[in-house]
Amino acid sequence: MGDAAETLKLRFRTHAVAWDELDAKQAREHIAVHEAGHAVVGLRHGMRLLDVDIGSDPVAHPDGGFIFGGVRFDAPEGDMKRWARAQPIETAVVLMAGICAEEVLLGCHLRESWMGDVRIVRISHGWLDGMTEFPPEMFVYINDAHQAVTRSEVAISAVAGALLREGRLTSAEITALV
Repeated sequence: MGDAAETLKLRFRTHAVAWDELDAKQAREHIAVHEAGHAVVGLRHGMRLLDVDIGSDPVAHPDGGFIFGGVRFDAPEGDMKRWARAQPIETAVVLMAGICAEEVLLGCHLRESWMGDVRIVRISHGWLDGMTEFPPEMFVYINDAHQAVTRSEVAISAVAGALLREGRLTSAEITALV
């Protein structure tokens, strides 16, 4: 790994917390900030947003674990994996914006909150088999996401606050906040 990649790797030794370390209010705040990060950075990358939801009950994910919230973007035939394969770099940055938003706005991230995001990045890049560590490109995506989140911190905070109050926001509601 080159010096630049190693520097990025050191920069992103983030502070992870587990669900059971947080009370319900803190966990909900993490979910709101995480999803707001995806939504705002996605809009700024030209993705068409449909809605964001943090108010639903947890749903079992087909690959294991649970989904506690979500952003829906307008994808070909509703298939985000297909969109991710067509635009892997943009998708990776938008997906990594969730964890970066938690880190920037809250100082830590939920350990479990980005596993599904990483899976979609791995699918879009064909990184599914035999990987125990991230390739150097992943740190570039995290760096780009971190920069996008930092530039959008006020907007992400506003969207997260509205999500905490409302539970679900439409594209029009988010666009009005951004």
